[in-house]
Amino acid sequence: MIVNRECIKKIDNLINKYIKLEIKREFLHDQCESEKNIGELVYLLENALILLNSHSNKNKERALTIATIVAKLPVKNKQLKLISSIILGRLRNFKSQELVDNNNEENIISPFDMLKNNLYKRNNTIKLVNKEYLLNNFQLSFYELVKKRKVVSVSAPTSVGKSFIIKRIIIDMLLNGLNCCVYVVPTRALITEVINEIRKEIRKEINIDDLNIGFNISSSSDVTNLKKEFKTILILTQERFYQLCNNNEIKVNVLIVDEAQNVIDGKRGVLLEYSIKYAKRLWKDLKLIFISPLINNPEKFTQRFAKEDESGYLNEMKSSVRQNIIKLYKDTCGYKITINDNLVAEKVRINRSASSISGNIASVVLGFNNGQNSIIYCNTTKLAVDVCEKIFNSGNYDDSNIDVLNEFADFIEYSISKKYLLSKYIRKGIVYHYGKLPPFIRGGIEELAAQGYFKIIACTSTLLQGINLPAQNIYVYNPVKGRGKKKKDLSNLEFWNLAGRAGRMGYDFCGNIILIQNKEWNDINKYDDKSNEVQFISDQYKEIDKLKKIILHSECNDIENTEDVEDIEDGEDIDDIDDNDGINDYIVSSTIIDRINHQKLINHQVENESYNNLEDMVDKIIQGFEPPKELLIRLVGMRYSNINKLWLYLKSNDSTIEKFLLPHPFNVDKKTFLKVYTEVIDIINKYLMNENLYNQYDKDKLKFMSYSWITENKLKFILLYKVLKNSSNKEYNNKEISKEVEKQVRYLNGNIRYKLVKGFYAYGEILKEYLKITGREKLAHKIINIPMYLEIGACKNSTVELVSLGMNREFAIEVVEKFKITENNSIEQLKKLDLSKLNNNYLKGKLEEFIETIK
Repeated sequence: MIVNRECIKKIDNLINKYIKLEIKREFLHDQCESEKNIGELVYLLENALILLNSHSNKNKERALTIATIVAKLPVKNKQLKLISSIILGRLRNFKSQELVDNNNEENIISPFDMLKNNLYKRNNTIKLVNKEYLLNNFQLSFYELVKKRKVVSVSAPTSVGKSFIIKRIIIDMLLNGLNCCVYVVPTRALITEVINEIRKEIRKEINIDDLNIGFNISSSSDVTNLKKEFKTILILTQERFYQLCNNNEIKVNVLIVDEAQNVIDGKRGVLLEYSIKYAKRLWKDLKLIFISPLINNPEKFTQRFAKEDESGYLNEMKSSVRQNIIKLYKDTCGYKITINDNLVAEKVRINRSASSISGNIASVVLGFNNGQNSIIYCNTTKLAVDVCEKIFNSGNYDDSNIDVLNEFADFIEYSISKKYLLSKYIRKGIVYHYGKLPPFIRGGIEELAAQGYFKIIACTSTLLQGINLPAQNIYVYNPVKGRGKKKKDLSNLEFWNLAGRAGRMGYDFCGNIILIQNKEWNDINKYDDKSNEVQFISDQYKEIDKLKKIILHSECNDIENTEDVEDIEDGEDIDDIDDNDGINDYIVSSTIIDRINHQKLINHQVENESYNNLEDMVDKIIQGFEPPKELLIRLVGMRYSNINKLWLYLKSNDSTIEKFLLPHPFNVDKKTFLKVYTEVIDIINKYLMNENLYNQYDKDKLKFMSYSWITENKLKFILLYKVLKNSSNKEYNNKEISKEVEKQVRYLNGNIRYKLVKGFYAYGEILKEYLKITGREKLAHKIINIPMYLEIGACKNSTVELVSLGMNREFAIEVVEKFKITENNSIEQLKKLDLSKLNNNYLKGKLEEFIETIK
């Protein structure tokens, strides 16, 4: 049977009709029973059985749409549901098929269809980590490509199961001969999520005792304490991965780059690209896997990093869930509503506030909602908080009385303050999420959101960094990020990455992306085109004339490098800044590295006098660089002139060089440590950071807050120091407490966990190299890992070990203090704890989960 053009037109019209009915039923509470027609549904299903065999992706998408329409219909016709299940099975969308079957009481299927269904499942079943898995077509193709090729790049929507398959591929490769895998994530916030998921998979999927295999699983670039006989999985940011390459103390067999599209983003894009280049120079047989969402040119990565005969790519554009684009066009007394550009309602009365954007957003969410979990995209943290407040005050949401939410709220109040606003929102299943939340709160929100506990999540652009916050509905009021001078529209890639969170595979048949027209965003048709291409950020700069200009400015020490954290609205931490501040330093640095490694300075072939002059300019810099040239490679993004300045300063103080070594914070008294610590910070500020590390007002704050952070003070004493030491007896209200927490987290993440870490890392590497070439290697070994202490907020070996294994800092500090965990065999001590001594059920539950995964 052939489906002709007229038939396709009729099918599309019926699809539009039933999706409109679905939106009316769910969002407008109009049951529209009289408009349903069993004959039409049968016609759609019959044609879907034909369309799913088409070579056209569009026709397969029609088949999926028909199957999900019928699956969602509130009808008791079991035969219709059964045919929907058959269609999903033949599309190898087994998770959605399982969802249909679970909701259908009886499965009366013909022997022929049962045989075909079983055959499809058998063909898509593979053995991984000594266990059989049923995969969809994308997962199967991904697995087969990884088996055959050395360098692989895949692009696919959020909901097709990339994470599921890649974690099992990692474990499978390690069980079958490889020894070390590095998984690069774009933000620190993702580390804990990935590390815990992998540990759970290992515990769940394989019997380590039977296989006699142990696993090192860590988030640290320091591998000196790892057990060499164990298999190793490292989950690192691009910064930590570059440090791992510098250390070169372990051979990496597999490198997985998640959210690989971040090569387009400013400094971190350059750093990510050069981390990969560095790794390929170190480990010649390195297997590379790039994972991106919804880009049209995943082959860009294989072209940059591999030969054609050793690489392959996969581009999957089909989602495993149907996604509805619902547009709300503003009208005099509400909104005109369309679904996939078809009119649903001419006018829906939803009040708009004349003075409040947050009021407008809250009104739409409250007045146009299907009761399912929803994410509201907000471009600023203030807007996210205000929207939550409006929804909270609406009275539409009662306390959820869900134990895990109440326990989480209790722990927040215990760890921060009873007046912290977020805790009372959480009890109602409402939450906001942004980069300036304390890390343990962000992690808790993400975990509970992934489990579906929150009805409302108001979220900023942190959602674009691969954070796992799935929901059935995504509301978009204004698709920009940042504020003031930093404010800019989301790119097409960023928008569809955001929209991809709508609909969860195995939980939802469809997701809804709700676009709200307003005076800030009048063109809500802007993102209709889903085509997205990725380009390496370095390609925008690595042209002869541009490079010459940048290098000339660098020689005048004239590069703009503000890195003003107060101007950055969001981003996980400041190491995830998505602007181009300071990118010129990274471009100059990476150009010098290319020249040292005898590689082309620009990304296309050219031989002329102008290019030769460019090479001469770079050669002059390298020849005039007094320290070992290796430092230029190790300190990508640090100005060569600053490295040189610090080197000369150390040289001029050679006779008293030991004074530049910091003692361990717990090996000396506070006064002694702070004296040396302050002197080193001043040196870093003057010689490496262009007097940009602190200003005259916050030097003491930087010193004392960072000291409290690394010496494992509780977070509330760090963030609310001003409030707790308040001498005027002022009574702070909920909003003031929450604002103070946000302000101090911003400072902690930006000035301490980013800028100070960067400065101390460069300082330590330069000092270490100076000591080595002057014959004082024993002194070099005494250099403590202050950058790691500053990044994670701990310096006791037992606490550092627990955090590196994936435990949250606040949990690790609590358990080390409460149970007196010592530095020797802290993991074994942890396994023997009596957790009944803990009063907080949330902390107790998280520790039980953690201990279970490390047994």
